Amino acid sequence: MRRAATFVLLSLTACTLREQALIPSTPPQALHARNFTAAPLVYVSDPLDNAVEVYREGGHDQAPIATVRAGVRGPAGLAVDDAGNLYVANTAGDSVTEYRRGGSSPVATYSKDVLGPVDVAIDDEGTVYVANFYSFAHAVVEFPSGSRAPSLTISAPCGCYPIGLTLDAQDNLYVAYNNFFAQTVIYEYTPGSTNGTFINLQLGAARWEAAGVIFDSAANLLVANATLPGVQVFPPGELNPKKVFGKRGAPRFLQLDAPEKHLFVTDTVRNGVEEYSYPGIKLTNVLRTGLKSVYGVAVSPRAPL
Repeated sequence: MRRAATFVLLSLTACTLREQALIPSTPPQALHARNFTAAPLVYVSDPLDNAVEVYREGGHDQAPIATVRAGVRGPAGLAVDDAGNLYVANTAGDSVTEYRRGGSSPVATYSKDVLGPVDVAIDDEGTVYVANFYSFAHAVVEFPSGSRAPSLTISAPCGCYPIGLTLDAQDNLYVAYNNFFAQTVIYEYTPGSTNGTFINLQLGAARWEAAGVIFDSAANLLVANATLPGVQVFPPGELNPKKVFGKRGAPRFLQLDAPEKHLFVTDTVRNGVEEYSYPGIKLTNVLRTGLKSVYGVAVSPRAPL
């Protein structure tokens, strides 16, 4: 993809997310009214509909079992903590909203120094990490558990803007930035640090866009490369992928379920969420019903019995 075309595409995506705020929202639905079970839930952000759709994991050709609208404005990246609380990065709303499992109204809103958030992550201590698409000075802000005021701010390390982030098992933060050469560059930050280290992953093209990044329990880094297209798997410490799959559409974000038996990948071209067996990598299901568009995805843990 040419430099100018990629930059325009990214800009239009960001502007489109902002414009979603003009779309009226329907009244929020109580999730528990839809007969939730203890099964894990799959959350999918739909920026065109200003909504987060909720599915049960494992259902084929299923419609959403619930929809979250309250507080949702141009939703992008999603995250779920160990307790099953949902976090939504609202690009058009300059906020991250938090919801209890089974709830449809925000219980907390993070907005201080939040500007065009495109992704969100939570560590085991409850720290909330927000990637701001519209700010170089506040590219990433960190909120301590229970606080609505950021304790740490990371500025962009280059002429670039963040498009995704994730944490490894040691709570090192990895941020994917897009620069003005239409390339994604990934930086690693140790806990509490604002100075990152460039990770020179070989993503396979002169120009590329790779927003979705996650680690599995074996410390493999999975990257959703929208330009390739495909999901690339990098072994620990390796700069070249050992495997590439899902060579279709434009993969944007991805998430594993807690047992790491299933991997969910959003495809922004096909407007669906692809489900793969993991680590065997076989396409087993596609979620499309009820979605006008797709962007972020998150999977909750199984609810306590």
